[in-house]
Amino acid sequence: MTNEELARLSKFNYINIETYQKNGHPIRTPLWFVIKDEQIYVRTDRDSGKVKRIRNNQNVRLTVCNIRGKPKGPWLVGKANLEEFDSEVFSMIRKKYGIRAAFIRFLNKLRRITPIIISISLDQEKHS
Repeated sequence: MTNEELARLSKFNYINIETYQKNGHPIRTPLWFVIKDEQIYVRTDRDSGKVKRIRNNQNVRLTVCNIRGKPKGPWLVGKANLEEFDSEVFSMIRKKYGIRAAFIRFLNKLRRITPIIISISLDQEKHS
C-alpha cells in the first residue's frame, strides 16, 4: 500500500474490518481507526468477538465505510495483530475523534472494559 493510498484512507472516519469465525464465516465490523508508520490501528475491547476471531485467524479484509458499515471503496487484504497499550495510538484516536472518543472512553471505564489495539498490515499486492 502506497503512502498516497494510506493518505486517502486517513480522510475517512470508519473502516469496515472483516474477520473470520472458525468455520470461515466472515463478520464485518465498522470501526474508528488511525494510521501510523504505514499501519492501520483500531482500539477495541480486549474481550470483543473480533479480538477472539483474530486470535484464531489473523487474515482480515477492510474497506472504508460509513457509520453503518456500508463499503465506500475497494476491499484490501491484510494481517491483524493484537497489541498492548500504545499511548501514541490512543492519543491519535482522541485527537481524530474528539469528544466522541472521550465519551466512549468514559462509557468504557464505567463498564470496566479493558482496551486493546489491533494493528493491521496491508498486503502490498492483494486487493479484492
